[in-house]
Order: sequence, then C-alpha cells, then structure tokens
Amino acid sequence: MKGSCFVLLQKVADMGVGDFQAGFDDDIEKGFGQTPALYPGIGADENTLRWGFIRKVYGILSVQFVLTTVVAGFVVLSTPVSQFFQANPISVIVLAFLPLICK
Repeated sequence: MKGSCFVLLQKVADMGVGDFQAGFDDDIEKGFGQTPALYPGIGADENTLRWGFIRKVYGILSVQFVLTTVVAGFVVLSTPVSQFFQANPISVIVLAFLPLICK
C-alpha cells in the first residue's frame, strides 16, 4: 500500500498544474487509470462486482423512497383516506406494526 501511494504522489508531483487532469481517467470504478484498485488486494473483477452491488442497493433505496412518497402523498391529499386515519388512529398503529408481525 505504501508503494502505490508513493507512486501516485510522485506522479502528481511530477506533473504541472495543467497536466493534472490529462494524466488520469475520471472513472473511479477503474481505479483512476493506472493506479491500483480502491482497496489493495482487490482485483478489477471484485471491484466491478462491488460497484454493481452498491448501484443495486442505491437503486432499491431509491425505489423505496419514491414509493413511500407516493403512498404518503396519497394519504395526505386524499380527503376520504385522510379522514379515515384521523377518525381511527388505532389503524395507523396496526398498519405500522403489521409488517413486523407478518412474515
């Protein structure tokens, strides 16, 4: 690890200010061009799998946030649904704990 960091610092020190951007690829998934992967001991294949997993997780989280926003907007903006939950507060508690109880 020490050697790879030293090589990167030496490369940056040897470059001029204008040459800095020209010397590197801007793709972090490839490990910035000639530099090694993000973590020592991880090859390019493992690095690609890791970034694919991160994209998948953020994709799932994004879908969950969008669905939550749509459902909350429907409950707030629909007058009959809003009045139902205001008249029956126990239904909100039941719906909140239902996913924890059911498998």
